[in-house]
Amino acid sequence: MKYTNRILSHDSLSPDIILNLLIKRQSELTKLLKSINSRLHNAPTGTLRIAKRGNAPQYYHRLGPKDIKGTYIKKKQLNLIKNLAQKEYDIRVRQEIQNELLAIENMISRYHPEYIEHLYDSLNEARKELVNPVYIPDNDLINMWNDIKYDSLDISSDTPDLFTDNGEQVRSKSELILPLYPSTPILLTLISKNISYRHERPTKHMLSLVL
Repeated sequence: MKYTNRILSHDSLSPDIILNLLIKRQSELTKLLKSINSRLHNAPTGTLRIAKRGNAPQYYHRLGPKDIKGTYIKKKQLNLIKNLAQKEYDIRVRQEIQNELLAIENMISRYHPEYIEHLYDSLNEARKELVNPVYIPDNDLINMWNDIKYDSLDISSDTPDLFTDNGEQVRSKSELILPLYPSTPILLTLISKNISYRHERPTKHMLSLVL
């Protein structure tokens, strides 16, 4: 398939990152909700009422809806004051977390950025040649990346003669051998994973494909 006409333009879509962000946010909120529920389970009963006398606040412990004024809390009971305040804050935060989790769940269930990609992939080969997709298919991007010519950095004459299986000279044994698997050359590992690579390729060439 030709891919020279698959050039990123101003209206091309960037790779989707929203879904991963939503899933990460969902995970963080779920973890936080579990922590808040645990804290609320151990929170004291009742609520906190704060009144002002002069410039100093006074704290009262209300044990129910009918307990309008509440029982005065001495300042030496600071932990009770803080726990009651934290409890009311946690209840409000919990409600917002639950609302946001519901919104995220609805968003994830309806959000399918891959549908746009599938629209192009579903075309037959003849029709694909007639259109410019709003994204570059992975295979096209890999082919474009592989076809860019570049000059690697010079290797000095005193560098040991270390070559990969396809004749590329490298600078050190660590480039030939994976540290965790001493008997497995990096090249063979990349090939087995079907990962394209270029040795000492300037990053500016890759950036030119995505900017």
